[in-house]
Amino acid sequence: MRLVTALRAAHAEERGNNTVLGIGYIVLLLLLIAVVVFVTEVNIAARQLWATTDSAALAAADVGGTAPEASEVQHTPKGQEDLTVDPAQLRSRVDEFLALSGAYQRHRGLRVESVRLDEHQQTVEVMLSAEAAGPILHALLPAGVPVSTESSARLVLTR
Repeated sequence: MRLVTALRAAHAEERGNNTVLGIGYIVLLLLLIAVVVFVTEVNIAARQLWATTDSAALAAADVGGTAPEASEVQHTPKGQEDLTVDPAQLRSRVDEFLALSGAYQRHRGLRVESVRLDEHQQTVEVMLSAEAAGPILHALLPAGVPVSTESSARLVLTR
């Protein structure tokens, strides 16, 4: 009889512990969901920035829209023509593309980090950076998460 009374007293002391445990599990589940949404927002922002970077590299690489000036064409010793491209011209093409495409409105804090040619002057390499910011991200981190992407495109040289 004493054993039964002791078990009932111990059980009475534990009342309400399940509620605290249940609330703890709910909070843990909500935090897990918030982390998944947070990572997804950053991933989506990075993919969108990559698409913009890729398009900007293609826009900079498309130098075939106009015929080259005589000063841009150099003759090599073998008699072949070589087209030289000014990196400042490529940078201005990237800036123009970003402005016309509305990229500055779509990407918070968008910056052109670099626009350069490879050593053979055949590939344009563009690097952009921005801040990932979504509804949940902006509430938790007002500064945003920095995201940067790099893309390259071969020069299109047509006459």
